[in-house]
Amino acid sequence: MKAGQSFCMNIVAFVFFAWVAAVMGCNRVGQAGKQTSSDIETLNAACDRGTYLACVSLGLKYLAGDSVSKDYSRALALFQRSCDGGNTHGCALLGVMYQMGWGGVPKDVAHAQKLYQTACDFGDGLGCYNLGQVYETGDGLAKDKAKAASLYQRSCDEGEEMGCLAAGNSYWKGEGVIKDSTRAASLYRRACDGAYAHGCYALGLMYDEGDGVPKDISQALTLYRKACDGGYALGCASLGDAYWYGQGVAKDTARAAEFYRKACQMGEKTACDDAARPH
Repeated sequence: MKAGQSFCMNIVAFVFFAWVAAVMGCNRVGQAGKQTSSDIETLNAACDRGTYLACVSLGLKYLAGDSVSKDYSRALALFQRSCDGGNTHGCALLGVMYQMGWGGVPKDVAHAQKLYQTACDFGDGLGCYNLGQVYETGDGLAKDKAKAASLYQRSCDEGEEMGCLAAGNSYWKGEGVIKDSTRAASLYRRACDGAYAHGCYALGLMYDEGDGVPKDISQALTLYRKACDGGYALGCASLGDAYWYGQGVAKDTARAAEFYRKACQMGEKTACDDAARPH
């Protein structure tokens, strides 16, 4: 497969929107479906009644522009309302808005940290994950990879699949913890089992390379397909490579081009070039 492909993402905004995409069903294995205006009306009504989880869901829709026009200010207000109502997920999301300075508020990393810490202390996996990102990137404080790794593990233990992926990255790279590819593979499996497509891709790479698990190209291809079906572009690109070079499957350049095109449509630019190769 492509040499040097990395699955460690450290840019806060990019990771956050990857998470939003996953929550909205764009990057989860086997999840799909269209939202309607009636869904928005239902969420609005529930939020107005004080169902703060509905406020969070509605805020995510405004953030992603899902069935409504993107409106960061509206998303901010909804996350604030849910956080004020005691929904820790709302607090974790509100923290992102302050960390990035979105929705009309000034960038305030210190306030974001407090919101993340509050959410994490009450067992919110996203809050722990976001706080781990702050420590990993050193946004507003000194970098602390060990603290980040610990928070990612806690996030994973609280059921946040992206925390499992990040914790796996820590063990795979040996950042903040002793390098342990076997444990990394186990954490990637937890992310994949939680239907997080990026986790399936990461685990597929481990099987592809025989790193932390026995080398098994067939298993790698199964995981790449799960990642691809879940909307993760590199999963599709890796399937394209497999068919192009005949790795684990019969060589089929036409089939390879199909997967490259799919990856290209998902935004993987190198796959666009691969799809254009004569076959």
